[in-house]
Amino acid sequence: LIEEQRSNLVTYSEDINQSFASQTGVSIEPAAATQGPISAAQRMVADTSTGFHRAAGTAPVQNGTDYTFSCFFKADGQDVCGLGVYTGTAFTARASFDLSTVQETVSNGSATIKSVGGGWYHCAVTGTTTGASATVYIYVNSLFGSTGDGTSGVYLYGAQVEAGSFPTSYIPTSGNQKTRDPDLASIPVSAFGYNQDAGT
Repeated sequence: LIEEQRSNLVTYSEDINQSFASQTGVSIEPAAATQGPISAAQRMVADTSTGFHRAAGTAPVQNGTDYTFSCFFKADGQDVCGLGVYTGTAFTARASFDLSTVQETVSNGSATIKSVGGGWYHCAVTGTTTGASATVYIYVNSLFGSTGDGTSGVYLYGAQVEAGSFPTSYIPTSGNQKTRDPDLASIPVSAFGYNQDAGT
């Protein structure tokens, strides 16, 4: 492996409705084609209620271990989104991300936001667990109580929970946890660009 070994603990990484079925104040729907490197996204919209606007799922974790939760986001009327990991009796990792200023605001643990082009950002939070199971949250609009408008939201894609103190590249899943496939770092000899006179 070029990267270290990791497993994605989210069983349906590209179907938020399945992996994050407990939803409060949001709707999650298929997205029309989006510009940039990601096209198979979903759209998360905050309804008109006042309160939390989030989707929650669970992930099996080990107590006292660093875990990183990450997802790709693109603004669609809303610039603010968030991620959270709750273990034991408290949040061990939680942050909001402003997609217009490319800034993270950390409430618990640590967080990163990085552009991947086309208006998409890879956002991640990291913390040390205090229990043997985790509830993971995806937010739109705010980490806390807010009022949505029922139409604006964010595009999202590729949820990933992995054991480790930093995010690694995306590991897609479709029904089960998945460990990263081996990297095939090879090219055929015909692609070497051999120079008969100079030798290679």
